[in-house]
Amino acid sequence: MFVAGVLLSEPVAALLRRAMSDHSAQQELGAYEARADRDLYGWSVDHELVSVAGISNDRPDAELLHLATSLEHERHGHAGALLHAAFTELALRQLVAETDGDAVDFYRITGFEIASVASAWPGSRYRCTLRR
Repeated sequence: MFVAGVLLSEPVAALLRRAMSDHSAQQELGAYEARADRDLYGWSVDHELVSVAGISNDRPDAELLHLATSLEHERHGHAGALLHAAFTELALRQLVAETDGDAVDFYRITGFEIASVASAWPGSRYRCTLRR
């Protein structure tokens, strides 16, 4: 079930850290509390938050900043359901994410259009776009 307005609690932060590098996690987590342009959304199963997404609130276009699912709930479709629910509930025209080769197939399967992009990061990078 889609959950809007998720607050940054320690369990949510622990979940989000799965999608962040160790050196930037504290700064990124702090940005969800300090900046008005970021919101957290979740997906719950049996009243347990199993997946969380950090999304910029630049509507009708938005950027997916972070996406994480608890280890025991990975590969059950919760993250994809969360993204599609957020896309619909927020009445987005497009939702964009940048990712690496490890996650690009998830976005492709979830219905995002995929394009290679140049990046300062090592390895391949992709711009993934879900459009209305």
